[in-house]
Amino acid sequence: MSIVSPPTRSRSPSSLTIGMLTARLNGPTEIDLWHGVAERSTERSANLICFSGGIPRWPQQYESQKNILFKIAGQPNVDGILIWANILNHTLDRAGMEAFFQFYTPLPIISMGMVLPSYPSIQIDMRVGMQKLLSHLIEQHGRHKIAFIRGPEVSRDAEERYQAFLETLGQYGLSIDSNLILSGDFRRSSGTAAVKHLIEADRMGFDALVSANDNMAIGAMQALQLYGMRIPEDVLVTGFDDIEETRATTPSLTTVRAPWHIMGSRSVDLLLSRLADEPTPEQIVLQTEIICRQSCGCEQMVENVFQTETEEPGLVEVIQGGIPTTTRSKPSNSHRELNKIFASRAPLGELPSGLATKLGDDFFTDVQSTKKTSGVFIQTLGGILSTIPSGTDIIEWLEVLRFIRTKVSSLFKSGERVVKAYRLIENGYALVGEMAHRRQLYQRLETMEQTNRLNRIVQTMVTTYEVETIIKLLAQELPGLGIQSCFLSLYDEKGEMPAWSRLILAFLGEQRLPLDKGGVRFPTRQLVPNGMLPDGRITAFDVEALYFQEEQIGFVLFEIGPRDGDVYTTLRGHLSSALKSAELVQVALEAEAKAIKSDQLKTHLLANVSHELRTPLNI
Repeated sequence: MSIVSPPTRSRSPSSLTIGMLTARLNGPTEIDLWHGVAERSTERSANLICFSGGIPRWPQQYESQKNILFKIAGQPNVDGILIWANILNHTLDRAGMEAFFQFYTPLPIISMGMVLPSYPSIQIDMRVGMQKLLSHLIEQHGRHKIAFIRGPEVSRDAEERYQAFLETLGQYGLSIDSNLILSGDFRRSSGTAAVKHLIEADRMGFDALVSANDNMAIGAMQALQLYGMRIPEDVLVTGFDDIEETRATTPSLTTVRAPWHIMGSRSVDLLLSRLADEPTPEQIVLQTEIICRQSCGCEQMVENVFQTETEEPGLVEVIQGGIPTTTRSKPSNSHRELNKIFASRAPLGELPSGLATKLGDDFFTDVQSTKKTSGVFIQTLGGILSTIPSGTDIIEWLEVLRFIRTKVSSLFKSGERVVKAYRLIENGYALVGEMAHRRQLYQRLETMEQTNRLNRIVQTMVTTYEVETIIKLLAQELPGLGIQSCFLSLYDEKGEMPAWSRLILAFLGEQRLPLDKGGVRFPTRQLVPNGMLPDGRITAFDVEALYFQEEQIGFVLFEIGPRDGDVYTTLRGHLSSALKSAELVQVALEAEAKAIKSDQLKTHLLANVSHELRTPLNI
């Protein structure tokens, strides 16, 4: 990527704007990280602009055309930048990454997932998570012949997990069978292919299969089941990352929870502290957590390695406001233990401490109450579950309740209170099941509506060859997808980094902003002309590059609405093709018009010549 110095940032009096540089917004870990960044930005009243710029110099099918967004990002469109370094470094060595970061100075920069000198970083300890997972399989389940599916070698995360696998087997004195180490690319199909290779090569002499990520583990598990293998009776299967699908598979998948969501939210806190000139740690390391489920033979969470006390000094949890608190007597040791369980075992590990304490207090209140029916605990739990967007995430609370159930006899000495605690947990089971079912039903209906609307947009674009019709279609249909604002611009000149662009569509909510017939010309690095962005509210946008093969067309800003990043990727691809088709049709029509005009002139000329020739002959 050639480097051109960006212009100086002129600080806006409104809220700060955070830039996030990532490859894409689709994919399980990408979505989790993005949601963490987006949600925390809103909580901290900061605007967000995500630049989905692909992987630098990626050779596959014109994907590197997205890299132009990395040249556009920076001053003057953002105040600070979060860079997801460990996904962008697939094609860049250490020197290349340092040059990539240097391009955005003097803006404050946070490196996510990779340590670089001179830049604050926040990363996840993948190595320890894999070591703990393997120790669990070896010590708790007695497995000694373990197969492993690697991720892509260009991925730093994948290599860390692989090295941890090799080191851990060595520490336990287990032999490493190269025939049981298979290549993968993080996609589900590569997990399926790995199992197929093992079976066809007659290498089924293993009692556990560990995958470098969940996608490959799910593919491997499905393939094993197709070949008649029982999980976990015949072979244990585990993954890494704890994506949403791990709770929905049969059996549910044991995995290592990598706190991508937490990394995203704390990256925002770190960047805003730097912008405020507050003291911040130079490096933050987040710990992982083993999630034991059915695929390793565990029916409940039996191990938790997430240690809040090991986090770096200076990392402050931001507690959400508005949480009601109740003044109570000094809690007992059992009381404090219960509060700690709720705080540490809550799904995503992000239950605010004030709410975790209230949940524990309410549980104790109901158990100690003389009333026969439970009250405040179920209400508080219901309030928490109602804020969770995914049905599968709601289901995770069953694991929390199951774990507490194993502790009831040690938390309460009175037989009567033990019985009340069990009944309270049973009521919690029922509430979780009911709310998860309702949320999943709502999600399914919402997804169907979103898919139908997206299909209508795509089908119309495929058959549309006029730019104005495409613009009207977007302005009419995108708000129904939840995209409340959109700014579509075409480059006004050619080159690796067009300095000027022309805005041809701008709409906010239901209102399409009036533009000149030829659009509004503006400096490309502004992203939109001055005064166009929504005022008076916090916004989050995804910037997508518009290109056709090797030709750069322009870019589009979608205000982030749907939580599914595939929506923006799909719109980008079809919009690029529609704009290119419209251009080609326009060129063809102009050529046809010229040909018709030329033919008319030719006919007129021949008529004149014929007349001139006939005149003397007639005479």
